[in-house]
Amino acid sequence: MKTIFLATIVATLILIDLAFVVYLYAKIYITKLTKEIDAILDDNSLSFMQKMDLLDKIQAKFSVSKEGEK
Repeated sequence: MKTIFLATIVATLILIDLAFVVYLYAKIYITKLTKEIDAILDDNSLSFMQKMDLLDKIQAKFSVSKEGEK
């Protein structure tokens, strides 16, 4: 009985650790993406249409298409 209890605690701690790692990875990735978007928007050498094209390319990376659409 004691072994099952300890195994449950260990499994729970491992799951919490994995969730934390996923959270950190997502936070770092979103921060990097936000900095990239801010750099594009703050670049005064680009025209409005060039900025929109770059932002569309970034959005295309992350958009999820529905079945049958592309």
